[in-house]
Amino acid sequence: MALGLLLAAAIPASPLAAWQAEPDTARARRGFEGPAGTRATMIADSEDKDPFWRWPVNFFDPWQAKKREVQEAIGLTYGLQYQTIYARASETIGDNEKSSASGIFVASASWDLFGAETGNIGRLVTRIDSRHVYGDYATSPLLLNFQTGSMAPTASLFTDAPFRLMTLYWAQGLFGGRAGVIAGKIFPDDWLNHHQLMNPLTDFLGLGSVFAPVMSLPNPGIGVGAGTWIGSHMQLKVVISDPKGDPYNDDFWEFGGEQFFDGKLYKSAELLWLPEPDNPYGKRLSVTAWHADEYEGPDGTIASTVSQGVTLASNWTIGRWVPLFLAGASNGGGANAVADAFVTGGVGYRLRSQDVTGVTLSWLSPPADGLRSQTTLEGYFRFYISDAIAVTPNLQWVFNPSLNEDVGSMTYFQIRARLAI
Repeated sequence: MALGLLLAAAIPASPLAAWQAEPDTARARRGFEGPAGTRATMIADSEDKDPFWRWPVNFFDPWQAKKREVQEAIGLTYGLQYQTIYARASETIGDNEKSSASGIFVASASWDLFGAETGNIGRLVTRIDSRHVYGDYATSPLLLNFQTGSMAPTASLFTDAPFRLMTLYWAQGLFGGRAGVIAGKIFPDDWLNHHQLMNPLTDFLGLGSVFAPVMSLPNPGIGVGAGTWIGSHMQLKVVISDPKGDPYNDDFWEFGGEQFFDGKLYKSAELLWLPEPDNPYGKRLSVTAWHADEYEGPDGTIASTVSQGVTLASNWTIGRWVPLFLAGASNGGGANAVADAFVTGGVGYRLRSQDVTGVTLSWLSPPADGLRSQTTLEGYFRFYISDAIAVTPNLQWVFNPSLNEDVGSMTYFQIRARLAI
């Protein structure tokens, strides 16, 4: 009822009249993707950098010039990234390892094939990943927390998965870019539940700082979505996808649609308020609700129970400062949920160009009985040593780690390096 009243208040008296106005080409090019999405990441990587520490290497200048030429000529945007991380915990459980290291190679592209003049852009987007653990480490940085004590992963995305097609989808703008749809192999969180510093490849790393740990967020998989502007300052977005997604097997072309075509779905809807719509990542407040169906594993046993809940996400840029807030509650169900309630508050600060430092304080309640709640203080500093290379030290201090009751607190030191061209 409350959501219905909010929508009724936000919808203009004649929404079709607003849609029939001249197309907003800038909004149409942006679409409804969040700051960690494939296209948004490529655009951020292509921006000029002016950091404090500059390694005067112009080796990639011809490559960047060619990229701009191709984009202007045929609407094709593309990029390559390699990010590597080393993580070490101060404590561990039993004889488990304390450290791990891994890398992620990403090749991505976005091709606007038609509709630039009308705002009804037809866009093909794809991303290819190779995620790999170095050497003989027993686990990946993503899962190191379960070996050492933290309930929440401290190095989001840095797992071990074979070379594969991560996403491939069609995005179609409608009504001059004021609405749009997507279909294909998608990652639902590219569209929902965002704040400006939530990309674990570039900013914060801990799960409680970047994604909602109460959500049983699926891997990329078969899905569809739709978004629309409501008036001038609000968006409504809906995503339906496979609740399990890609199983990360050895099949490069795996689309992860087994549950989807059996009628078992991950369903999510978000209402987003943008007080400055021309700067959608600067100030934003969103409410996201989701429900994921139960599904079985290959042996017929329950692999993931029903997951449902609500989250809030916001950041409010004030000059160089970026205060942010996340919170959520759920039934604690689902294979990928590590909490049934959480709250995160923090702030980022932009030093110069793309150099950023930030800190968050997160609290979460584990979904399993008998585990204590934990609190995590996370801080990072991303600085560029050239236009293409960034280094990010990251420290997470976990108080009352839920999975290691032998210690009152523990730390995770991580350092991430990233090349993006």
